[in-house]
Amino acid sequence: MTSGWLILSILLSWPLNVPAFEPFEGTFRATESCPAGVGIQRFQDAVSIEIGHLYPLMGFNRKEGEYVQIRLLGRHPEGRWVQRRCGVIEALASDPAPLKKPKGLLLALSWQPAFCDTHPGKSECNHRSSHRFDASQFALHGLWPEPRGLEYCKTSLTEKELDRAKAWMSLPPVILKESIRERLNTLMPGSLSGLDRHEWVRHGRCYSDDPERFFEAALSYLEAVNGSSLQRRFSDHLGEVIKADSLRLAFEESFGSGAGRALELICIPFRGQWLYSEVRIYLKGASSDPDAFSDSLDREHVPHKGCEQGLVEPMVPGRMSP
Repeated sequence: MTSGWLILSILLSWPLNVPAFEPFEGTFRATESCPAGVGIQRFQDAVSIEIGHLYPLMGFNRKEGEYVQIRLLGRHPEGRWVQRRCGVIEALASDPAPLKKPKGLLLALSWQPAFCDTHPGKSECNHRSSHRFDASQFALHGLWPEPRGLEYCKTSLTEKELDRAKAWMSLPPVILKESIRERLNTLMPGSLSGLDRHEWVRHGRCYSDDPERFFEAALSYLEAVNGSSLQRRFSDHLGEVIKADSLRLAFEESFGSGAGRALELICIPFRGQWLYSEVRIYLKGASSDPDAFSDSLDREHVPHKGCEQGLVEPMVPGRMSP
């Protein structure tokens, strides 16, 4: 019995080699290609971080510690330790005043065949095929809180600089549960080029602190439009010129009288023709209900003139240059 108490007292007095964790919300921009491991002592299952990339910063091994824990998307576990000297730390911006509440939302949907005609070098424009989802349906571009000057909320200076330089793949990855990520990769082809990272950094944080809530809302709005007469009018008239007024009427067939006022049609010039490249839809309020899309439409919006007619471009396989 005495020996048992002796062993217990020794164990209780023994200094535990467990680092204290100091939480920190910010980013870690890699300046060296250093190993990032599961543990500090042995760096098990280490992978190298990429110079210039931003990683979400979770905390330090202790206050002012020499190791930081970053998040590596897709790794198990995602939390990895790396030496502090291997990068630059920056806290997320804390707004001195409460954020302005958005007055509305602008849903931007891309017609990818036209986009790829003018951006053939983008990763999402490789392997064009008429069998692809985005050959006949709208793709997600973004969901923008209004007014348009409301952007870069709770964003670090480095994130903003990288975003404005269009170095989107160097931005931290957007962490989503697998079901949302799979939908987003299909319905937002631009995520191959980091569009999801750009949209979250520039617009998403002004909508919600939760990226899943932001992208789920955007995808729900997109699916409502892709189930409408507007999408069918596009897919039924590939390669044809259509008047904008007929597209607004198609929109109202699905969503009721006055819905056409919430619709803006964007055209771009290509090889002597104007192509429909994007539709933008104005929504009321900052938290429009994705499950009640028709009720969310801003039917009092005064639309910009936009293009009066345009060509519904089909997806042309093999086209690589404008």
